[in-house]
Amino acid sequence: KLGFGIGIRDLATVNGGLLVLSGDVNEREVAPEIYLWKFEPGQLKKLGQLPIISEAKAETLLVLDELTDAANTSYRVLIFYDGLEDGRPTEYVVSQ
Repeated sequence: KLGFGIGIRDLATVNGGLLVLSGDVNEREVAPEIYLWKFEPGQLKKLGQLPIISEAKAETLLVLDELTDAANTSYRVLIFYDGLEDGRPTEYVVSQ
């Protein structure tokens, strides 16, 4: 489902599922993506694509906050990168 040459870089628990950080398993410049898996077959939903950063790979996914309103759930996440000084932690928001 993630695609050829794409692997799971990290997992993080959220209410009702797991956030999945995907990325290239080789040395290609492929944009990392965040998915939500709700523990059911076929329930992997792409939430967002992160920018490509040359010479770095997204490695760690840390959930900072889970924001729910009547229509939507959003996740504030912190991504750490392999190959950048101190992991260059970067905050993103993705939504269901």
